[in-house]
Amino acid sequence: MTLYEGIFIFSQPFYRENPDRAFGEIRGIVEKFGGKVVAIRLWSERSLAYEIKKVREASFVICHFEAPADSLGKIERGVLISDNILRCLIVKPEKGFDPFAVEDEAAPLKKDERREEGVAEMRSR
Repeated sequence: MTLYEGIFIFSQPFYRENPDRAFGEIRGIVEKFGGKVVAIRLWSERSLAYEIKKVREASFVICHFEAPADSLGKIERGVLISDNILRCLIVKPEKGFDPFAVEDEAAPLKKDERREEGVAEMRSR
């Protein structure tokens, strides 16, 4: 089995109402297609750049799981069928990646920090 990392986006009200249900939904989809969840946690809560299914505020959940390579497409289709998961991105992490050694690097930037980051990026072009 191969290790994968997935970012799953839920609406904030759904996630805040019952985080265990959100985790359970991801776990259920992964396990349904022969995978095994290794680690799962809330990554961040942010405003979306644009509405997705009439939602502007979202909770991002990061999940590391092992699954057979041929089941990845089935897992992605299971996510598409879900009413509660707005979007997802699943990638294969670098070789030697340890999901338990990940630090929380996704702390939301304050408004001024985002602005300064954008200005610096524009100046470098």
